[in-house]
Amino acid sequence: MNFTDILRTAIYALRGNWMRSALTSLGVIIGIAAVIVMVSVGQGTQREIDKLVSGLGSQRLDINPGAGRGAGGVRMSASSFFTLTEGDVEAIRTEIPEVQYVAGALRGNTQVVYAENNAATNWQAVQPDFFDINGWGVANGNLFDAQDYSSAAKEVVIGDTVRRTLFGDDDGIGQTIRLGRVPFTVIGTLTPKGQGGFGQDQDDVVMVPLETGRRRLMGMMGLPPSAVMQISLTVADAKDLAYVQTEIEALLRQRHKIKPGDDDDFNVRNISEIVKTRTATTDLMSKLLGAVATICLI
Repeated sequence: MNFTDILRTAIYALRGNWMRSALTSLGVIIGIAAVIVMVSVGQGTQREIDKLVSGLGSQRLDINPGAGRGAGGVRMSASSFFTLTEGDVEAIRTEIPEVQYVAGALRGNTQVVYAENNAATNWQAVQPDFFDINGWGVANGNLFDAQDYSSAAKEVVIGDTVRRTLFGDDDGIGQTIRLGRVPFTVIGTLTPKGQGGFGQDQDDVVMVPLETGRRRLMGMMGLPPSAVMQISLTVADAKDLAYVQTEIEALLRQRHKIKPGDDDDFNVRNISEIVKTRTATTDLMSKLLGAVATICLI
């Protein structure tokens, strides 16, 4: 039997059982489409989550105050203590050469006002490297210069959400706004970043020099001299991240005079571990969707 005879026989069988043939074809088409759609959904989700978590920085460490002990050895929350200082920032900068950028920061909430427009927003008081660590660019105007940092200048760089709330389509450069009761001059606007990896609006923020935030915005919090709420840093080579983390922990324990066996008064968070965990989770989800789709096809 040649190919023509086989084809003729197949066509005859299909015509004789056309309903069964149509339903079988429909089932195959739906099954293949289900596989394609479910695998595509998994891969799309993987890419989207990778994009979100990559914004956290795979070569970055964040250092936060750790929980200390109050009177009688009672464990206190981390927010009850300011255990990190600008001196720690400079020590990391000078003693660990693998560190590329490092910056301390303070933060809080405030009401920002311009004319009849106002909004509740977040402020961050930062050191120069903060913008490079977090990938912030300038859309209009400028960032702070050396004199702004040293003189506690009343100047502010605003995020895109704050800009639109206060000024609409204008950039607001040169205008005076109030953070709480303190007037500030807008010298720059930040390039929009959109939603962050944890769903927050990254553009709903205003930036001021570190010393400005300490003097003008912290109010009566009783902040110790030179204290910071967080230290962030990046390394030039991701391979050095684990080594740098170990060196930082040893350096801070020495500077804070922590005895062997005592708990750290700081926490070092390795962002790359979060990225790896999320990537592994989404990869597993993609494989699961593919397996389910394959079973549906069978």
